[in-house]
Amino acid sequence: MQMNNVPFDWKMNKLGHVADVFDGTHQTPEYVDHGIKFISAEDISDPSASTKYITHQAFENNFKIRPNKNDIFMTRIGRIGIPFLLKNDEDFAYYVTLALLKLKRDVVPEYLFYFIQGNYFQFELWKRTLHVAFPEKINKDEIGKCLVLYPDNITEQKKIAEILGTWDRAIEELTDLIAENKELKRGLMQRLLTGIQRLPGFTKPWKKIKLSDVLEECTETTTINNQYDILTSSRRGIFKQEDYFDKQVASQDNIGYKIIHNGDFTYRAMTDDDKFCFNQLTDLEIGIVSPAYAVFQTKKIPGNILKFILNSGRFGYELLKEAQGGTRKSLKYNSLIKLQIYVPDDEKEMDKLSDCLFVADSDIDLLNQQLDLLKEQKRGLMQKLLTGEIRVKVDKKD
Repeated sequence: MQMNNVPFDWKMNKLGHVADVFDGTHQTPEYVDHGIKFISAEDISDPSASTKYITHQAFENNFKIRPNKNDIFMTRIGRIGIPFLLKNDEDFAYYVTLALLKLKRDVVPEYLFYFIQGNYFQFELWKRTLHVAFPEKINKDEIGKCLVLYPDNITEQKKIAEILGTWDRAIEELTDLIAENKELKRGLMQRLLTGIQRLPGFTKPWKKIKLSDVLEECTETTTINNQYDILTSSRRGIFKQEDYFDKQVASQDNIGYKIIHNGDFTYRAMTDDDKFCFNQLTDLEIGIVSPAYAVFQTKKIPGNILKFILNSGRFGYELLKEAQGGTRKSLKYNSLIKLQIYVPDDEKEMDKLSDCLFVADSDIDLLNQQLDLLKEQKRGLMQKLLTGEIRVKVDKKD
């Protein structure tokens, strides 16, 4: 990626010129109940929320380079290049999956935090990443070779960071609002779909039915390679694999993969944390999933009601009774359909409940669209501000 028309009063230097780069311990520590928090790449969104600890003595012995306020953690293994700016002094022990950046000259931490997220620096990281490794990783010394572009004027750096910070705060507030709406929906539907709270005008007792009476397995498989887009069913929904992982990670030979149509359900039959997630394909007409997934469709029950019931905490306990295995549990489709659920015995009540779910989901979908728009606006603004294409006003005295 070429950087064109760089302003004359901006500088470009290697990251190692403006910051020292360190990585964490290469040894998995012995965890304790209390002590110094131990963080890794999976904790990058909020290191303070980590629930892993090591002893104070282990921290003293093994961590000579310690994070401080205004240092930046950045992931260097797996999903590379996600930064977190430390806003307070707090002791953290950190794993090799993280790099620790300590600023030493020329650049303010808030500016570097945003520059790391920008397209140019992300491309710099990509060029130096070991793509043949799994998971992918970038060596500490290679991080230091990545180029950083920045205004020579510190005040201009701060103003750029302040502008982008405004977008981040708006994104955070909208994200919190979406979470609140999801929690309200979950509480309401939990009461409605267990019969604790009834919709006005409905009093008929609910009935217990076997899932085998309302589910039908879909067994259609691909007959040619790359017949349709490869999909991944995650905790956040169904995505094209190339979008979810930024690449295709499945086997190049996908003949025999299961075909999933719009409206069909799927779930991964294996779990490491005792949770199974059921998703319904709604945004695409057709796709394929790994044979490790089960695919089925619903009869007699609206899809949005079935999805809520299957993913409810109450039903989760029933799932574990049928699951097989120890640390890794397996739930085959034939075991799933043995379970029973309670549903309205009145089709009109079923339809009304489905309408309630649809309205709640529509409100959340609208908020998610607004969130996507804000994120897109931020990306566009970052591209222009962090390359000097758009300049911020700075008083001459600054």
